[in-house]
Amino acid sequence: MGIKNLDFVNGQAPACDDELIDSNTNENNNFITSSNQTPLLADPDQTGKAVANYVHASNFYDVTGTVDAIVLTPTTSFEGVTEYQDGALYRFRATGTNTVNNPTCDINSLGVKNILAEDGVSNISIGDIKSDKDSVLRYDGTNLLLFPTGFIGLTDTPSSYSGEAGKVPVVNSGDDALEFKNAGTYELISSTTASNVASVSFTDLSSTYAKYVVEVMDYIPQTDNTDLRIRTSSNNGSSYDSGATDYAWGQQFIAFGGVGGVGSSTGDTHIRAIGAVGNDTNEKVNMTLELTSHDTTKYTDILYRLNGTISAGTMFTITGGGWRASAAIVDAIQITAESGNINGIFKLYGIKAS
Repeated sequence: MGIKNLDFVNGQAPACDDELIDSNTNENNNFITSSNQTPLLADPDQTGKAVANYVHASNFYDVTGTVDAIVLTPTTSFEGVTEYQDGALYRFRATGTNTVNNPTCDINSLGVKNILAEDGVSNISIGDIKSDKDSVLRYDGTNLLLFPTGFIGLTDTPSSYSGEAGKVPVVNSGDDALEFKNAGTYELISSTTASNVASVSFTDLSSTYAKYVVEVMDYIPQTDNTDLRIRTSSNNGSSYDSGATDYAWGQQFIAFGGVGGVGSSTGDTHIRAIGAVGNDTNEKVNMTLELTSHDTTKYTDILYRLNGTISAGTMFTITGGGWRASAAIVDAIQITAESGNINGIFKLYGIKAS
């Protein structure tokens, strides 16, 4: 091949010859070919395409050696680095998890380097390098730093967000995945709207929940001037305890207008939340009831707070509580009137035991 360019530049003769041009051509063709292209004179962009291919994959390396003495080699000859450079990144998929906290790595036979945590001082933890995730090393001028180290992510997450609006992700009981839970403290378990029924009961209470909460909204008795009563069961609602001394309760109340007082019983067939509830226009009860210690061999506690209107038209705010005076496991709760049927909205919530 003869030299075609004989023009001088700045008084200097051309600085290339046949062999140099041939060498450059061969190297460029090899570069193009190794990027899975066939050299074509009609395509002047092949070198640029090859560069783009290697830029995208140039820091990924094949792995040999052992899990604690890792050896990285370039996937192609063009990716072979010739020296460690400060700040350079090296990515790989390990064949197994590291079993020591001070593993080493040799990249392209440039020399063995220690693998440290991303702070450049601490050792990594056993298991930080994983076989199911890519690992990334950064050279800091002395060592190879693994980042990020420590906890990276859970092995599984919900596959869909459908139907999970308003909820938050939490770690499941197995500590190995995420699940969605209601964003609030309480988890809604059951809800019912009562219309002229004898009572409302919630059954299947269990140790899954440390505490249960019953929300009673717009409670109205069919029969005027009747008490609102609470009972429990230890046979999942087959019957509700109603012995003469099965319950003890106490409460403080204040009427709108300033008149207040207390009420209590050391032995009763029920826990009385409020007496003489009316059913005239605007007469109703709204109550929050909490049940704890239901799944132990201790007395089950019931706390409540409410606003309610008695049949005389007077509204009361009441705070009270009671217990089932027996060391039995309570698995059902019932809300009923002194006599007659009841109406209202009833919701059962739970707070998980763990």
